[in-house]
Amino acid sequence: MGAKPIVLVLPERRQAMKRTDEYLNKSLRELGAWSWLREPSEIELNSDRLTIELDRISKKELCQYTPSDIYLAVSQEKGLQYALPMAVAILSDDFLIDCEFYPGDLLKAVLSVSTTYYQHHTEDFIRIASLVSLKTSQQVMYDYGGNRELRQLFDLWTDYRKSYWVKIITKDYQQPIDDIKDFIYRVIEDDMSADVEFSDYVQYWKSDNQGEITALISTVIPFDILRKRIACKWTPADKIGNSFVADSQNSTINCNYVYWISIDYDKS
Repeated sequence: MGAKPIVLVLPERRQAMKRTDEYLNKSLRELGAWSWLREPSEIELNSDRLTIELDRISKKELCQYTPSDIYLAVSQEKGLQYALPMAVAILSDDFLIDCEFYPGDLLKAVLSVSTTYYQHHTEDFIRIASLVSLKTSQQVMYDYGGNRELRQLFDLWTDYRKSYWVKIITKDYQQPIDDIKDFIYRVIEDDMSADVEFSDYVQYWKSDNQGEITALISTVIPFDILRKRIACKWTPADKIGNSFVADSQNSTINCNYVYWISIDYDKS
């Protein structure tokens, strides 16, 4: 057997994997993940219901959070880097859970988080978008007749799923093709809704010593992130940014069995 493919573990993935395990016994204040837009007065801390509830969850250990606490944190955008993974865990079991007001209120809160947050926390974006794109989630929402704004938000989030054609030329036709397939699967492993369809593995027409395989990848992972996970440097193959190629002779491809690779938007 040859050496296993080299797959980079991106910093945001490492951070995401550590979050929910290491910090559950701490509060958002202890984690430095709490701030007020305006520091409340003593009167507000003792009389305003929302302020009282926010102050309470800011001091509460995450492991003690109820679904209602998670809803409050997400809807008020407090400690999102910790609250959102917990929200996803709940939604994975009960997509339209009623946490406080109506069925689907937690989902609506999650989908309503500012785009600025998701732009800076792509691991959370991928989590949410992949959950929305699951066939089971699609079916639940197909039968949903509740909050219209939630329905509209859900439809907007389904647009993030895109398809790409990836063509791979291998270094050695005799090498184990399963290792290259495993590399592709690992690139999209944090998207639980992703699909991959592989073509047959054949000899490359330019060289009997090399092989060729094509994959159709459907995923919510943004195009630029998908490319960074595959190779460090790409050359544009068109003028509109829909097609790129990477060559192992002038770029680091994160699988040592790949000689050349291209990626294109699926235009069908």
